[in-house]
Amino acid sequence: MTLKRLYECYPTTASSERLEVVTALCELHIHAANLLRDRGKFSKSLEHLNKTKDLHVLLNDDELKADVLYRRGGLYLEKGEISLALDDYHTAEQKLDNVSAPLQAAVLLETALSEARIADSKQQCTAVLKKLDQAGRIIRVERTEVGREKKPYLKVDLARYHLDRAATLIALGNPDEAQQELTLLSFSQLNGRRSVYHLILQAQACFGLKEYSQAAMLVEEALPLARTMRSRVNLERIKTLYKQLQDTPFRNNPEVGRLGYLLFHT
Repeated sequence: MTLKRLYECYPTTASSERLEVVTALCELHIHAANLLRDRGKFSKSLEHLNKTKDLHVLLNDDELKADVLYRRGGLYLEKGEISLALDDYHTAEQKLDNVSAPLQAAVLLETALSEARIADSKQQCTAVLKKLDQAGRIIRVERTEVGREKKPYLKVDLARYHLDRAATLIALGNPDEAQQELTLLSFSQLNGRRSVYHLILQAQACFGLKEYSQAAMLVEEALPLARTMRSRVNLERIKTLYKQLQDTPFRNNPEVGRLGYLLFHT
């Protein structure tokens, strides 16, 4: 059933069934927000997530409350609004004892990545790595790869863990360790947006190691895949890396020129 139809049905729904309708509304808003976020339509995605606030009052469901905070934190993270992302992630962390194992792991992984973006001391870096390790333990012990079926679907497996750990290591300035993490995954293990993200993370690690030619070739490989999937988030990551390459002594090399042509003229 569509969002519009559910809202139309709600006033005439029997009181005994209203909880089920409100839950369905929350879940559909979250699904819509996820799709819009990947398409780069952040404002519309945020609108859907914010529409769940009043619904939560009716539900009093920690799982859905934490889920929305987690999704909204991810949206802010993609926009580069780290402070707002951390506000939501840290609020979600306060509910971890009352939520499913997949959501626990997901919140910890993305909180670690956000904290890594602003870490400026050894103590903060160590805390980030401990949070990653905690997420890894949950994934392995609780077998979260099975997924969460009853609420908006959420799957957190070891592949997701390795990707997020690599991204966090890059943010901490450890591209060599990120490369090692990514070698634990093969391209054949991944599909969809994960396969694109894997290529982009490899490119980011190469950039951090000043392996500029390899970085350019990897994002060139990722570009048509991201376009086919209409993944605006990954396209923006590719554009960001292209701009970073332009600020290096490698900027006049043909690999960078070719990448620019493919990005902006095809």
